[in-house]
Amino acid sequence: YNNNNPILTWEKDPGVTDFSFELDNKPLTIPDNDPDAEETIKVYEGLADGLWYFHIKARKEGAWGSPTHFLLHIDTTPPNSFKPKIEVLTAAVINRVLVSFFTTDLLSGIHRYEVGVIDRTKSPLESPVFVEAQSPYQLPNFVSGNLRVIVRAIDNAGNVRDQSADISIPLSSRTVILAIIVFIFLLTVFHYLFGHKVIYRLRKVFKLLKEEETKHQWRE
Repeated sequence: YNNNNPILTWEKDPGVTDFSFELDNKPLTIPDNDPDAEETIKVYEGLADGLWYFHIKARKEGAWGSPTHFLLHIDTTPPNSFKPKIEVLTAAVINRVLVSFFTTDLLSGIHRYEVGVIDRTKSPLESPVFVEAQSPYQLPNFVSGNLRVIVRAIDNAGNVRDQSADISIPLSSRTVILAIIVFIFLLTVFHYLFGHKVIYRLRKVFKLLKEEETKHQWRE
């Protein structure tokens, strides 16, 4: 349980007058014969993390019955801190991004991991969609840009530890080649659409200037 203020309840059989109970760290303690309550509820507050045992017995018709023992495993501490490891595998067509992670939890153990990805260029209020994952986890191939990978470790008591790592997905070789081809194509189109006109106008200007200079010389 990740709540250190447990509320314990139990049933009361017909004829039972009162109960004797005790809470400690021993599994087989037998409560004394002094009644503690007639009610069927007991609240504890501020228990430390660890193993606790609740021992209880009932008195019926003046005789105490055998004790019942109930284990409370209190764990309010998140899993240990860790740092996700990012590995980018560059390929001819796409880049594969692998995220590796591992941590431990001393009290209740690791239950599962979840991974979420957000684009750092978008709103900081955006929440990632987490998916259950195992290490190493491969990011979807369609992602690109500046990313933040968040790895969530959840222990068996429900405590959560989030750790993140920022990565920049590099352009693949194919993407670079396509970008160069597009750039050359656009440059060629620009040249044919505008280049000839510019050169033609420049030549016309130079021709007019030369004619004016010739006329000026003749006048002199």
